[in-house]
Amino acid sequence: MTEDDKYWNVDPKSGASLVDATASGNKPPLDDGGNRNVCLRASLILYSIVLLLLGCAAMYLGVWLFQNATGLIPIVGDPFIQTAILSIVVGVALSVLAVCGCFGSIRKHRRVLLCFGSTLGTFVIFVCVTLVLQFIYRNEFISGIMERMRDGLKKQYGVDTESEPENKYITELWDLVQQQIGCCGISKDDREPWAYYSRNTLWYKEIVKRGRGQKVPDSCCIPEGDIAVCTGQTNFAGPPNYRNQRYRNMTNPHLYTNDCYDLLTALLLKTFNSVLGAGYAIVLLILVIGVIIAYCLHARVGGASPDQKEEQLELAGSNQTQSMEAET
Repeated sequence: MTEDDKYWNVDPKSGASLVDATASGNKPPLDDGGNRNVCLRASLILYSIVLLLLGCAAMYLGVWLFQNATGLIPIVGDPFIQTAILSIVVGVALSVLAVCGCFGSIRKHRRVLLCFGSTLGTFVIFVCVTLVLQFIYRNEFISGIMERMRDGLKKQYGVDTESEPENKYITELWDLVQQQIGCCGISKDDREPWAYYSRNTLWYKEIVKRGRGQKVPDSCCIPEGDIAVCTGQTNFAGPPNYRNQRYRNMTNPHLYTNDCYDLLTALLLKTFNSVLGAGYAIVLLILVIGVIIAYCLHARVGGASPDQKEEQLELAGSNQTQSMEAET
């Protein structure tokens, strides 16, 4: 006899027939799995609340990316838009899933619990596949960002910053990068990185039109250094005034001479790997915990939902009453 058959025929506490109890007008207590399920149900409800908060946070992040960080679009490009949309979609899915988890736990509905656990398991597979793909294509993603930055430095840096908000943002971003990581320009054709400004950028052409002798922007200068010597506005026998082989190995103590491309690429890769790895590890851990709780509760809950049990008990009592009347 199965566990459900035992349940429907004999009260595990009194040993009385449940059908007889129903026929006499006293409904037997429904089997909720006992006190052993209380902890699991409470855990799943708490887990669902956490899942709901995570879903709301993901939706907020997606909306925030659209509204407040649009300046990143010229740098990151399409992946930025895709990330914002994906955050909103995932947030909505997690919120709906959290509601289903609460409902399944409160109502002890086996099908809802099974669906909840299976959906979380699908999320685990999706996250693993996404993680693998992002690690495989992370170099291409970062190279795309760097190429956009190189293009922005060449065509937009320092040009019409008052009338073009995007150019202003590119200029401020490059100034921040050069000051924070201590670099100046981008190397090209085995040239010194700081020479990129005077050889390739529209910024330098504007500087020449204004009659200024500045070779690099102020953000290339070491803090508290001599700005005039750093930017090449004085007669200094070294960078950024001279670019020939004779002065190739000379240094300027006031000027950053590191390549921004190499330093920024290394920084992005390090950040990408650490943040991505930690973030995905936390997400996977949360999802796996949810799968375990959902399936454990699904296995312990009785074969029928409370509503179904009520209906079956009433039907059994009705049948028993009719049988007794027929005998009399």
